Amino acid sequence: MQHSAHQQPSTLFHIRDYRSGIRFLIDTGADVSILPAKATQRDLPPILHLYAANSTKIPVYSRRKEKVNLALRRSFDWTFYVGEVSQAIIGADLLGLYNLLVDVNGRRLIDPLTSISSPAQPVSGTAPWTPSPSTG
Repeated sequence: MQHSAHQQPSTLFHIRDYRSGIRFLIDTGADVSILPAKATQRDLPPILHLYAANSTKIPVYSRRKEKVNLALRRSFDWTFYVGEVSQAIIGADLLGLYNLLVDVNGRRLIDPLTSISSPAQPVSGTAPWTPSPSTG
């Protein structure tokens, strides 16, 4: 069975860390937060492997502590995995510990402690397929 490709704007978004300049994909489907490995790290043997939702194995080379400033009037200390990913990801681990809320429709991150939301940048491109809402 084939689906026709419905094109609509992606609901994914990035938030910039104002300390490091890193753009993080906000991903509630990711269990852990991870940073891309540098080329020199990729020559090392991995310390462990993570698995993507599609069962792809992701080598992890180290862990790195960062203080992240997401323009929410407070910084977040976190130890990120460093592995074979194309972009930095803030996952459910960091979001949950700091009780940060993800507004998918508004494309923003909300801190209920400070009542501030962080400006986000939508991911360019379109979602490949989205089912139509049921009208019945």
